[in-house]
Amino acid sequence: MPSRRINLNNQPSAGRLKATLPQLDHPFMTATTCRSALLLLALATCQTLPVFSQEATAAPAVPVPAPEMSDAINKVYPALVRIYVVMEEGADGTMKKMQGSGSGAIISPEGHVLTNHHVAGRGTRFVCTLSNHDEVDATLVGTDALADLAILKLDLSTRRFKDQPLAVATFGDSDKLKTGDLVFAMGSPGGLSQSVTRGIVANTEMIVPRHQIGLTLDGEKVGELVRWIGHDA
Repeated sequence: MPSRRINLNNQPSAGRLKATLPQLDHPFMTATTCRSALLLLALATCQTLPVFSQEATAAPAVPVPAPEMSDAINKVYPALVRIYVVMEEGADGTMKKMQGSGSGAIISPEGHVLTNHHVAGRGTRFVCTLSNHDEVDATLVGTDALADLAILKLDLSTRRFKDQPLAVATFGDSDKLKTGDLVFAMGSPGGLSQSVTRGIVANTEMIVPRHQIGLTLDGEKVGELVRWIGHDA
């Protein structure tokens, strides 16, 4: 069956179509051919027009340290010490020596160092590395297993750089802490160089049960507060 010719010369839109298409009254220009030509024209138009709907992806913002972080680091970092601990325990009729490490902060010009009980509480010898890499001997002054705190005293006579004054960290007012306040934890985890971690105060009303001070964390006897911070906070 021969295809029916379509003459668009008498249609209202013929003038507009002639501007973009060849003469459509050709003997071989059928309805199917017309539809194909219009489809190809539409596809060509879509491919050549620029796409305006896609917005350029913004580059990720580079995090900038908060001013309070820089202030805290400048105040505390010089007073941080890395503590190497020698512990002696009896086992099988002999004394065995073990080594450990932790962090502390100088809190007095006389060389008192605040650290944790789980770091220094069972130690027999201590060597503290200061921020200037000076290695100083220290002795254990006191310890509190419940609060997981301990105090060491630097032997300032063993300092190499005796002419340099000790950097001292000052205490803040814990009564002013509120839930959600920004806090920073600084120290030397794993005996590595000094580091800082940022967080917030999660709770200011936690009560540590006195009967839960004999817990074990990574092979060490520590207080409930340390277990809660290290595993649950």
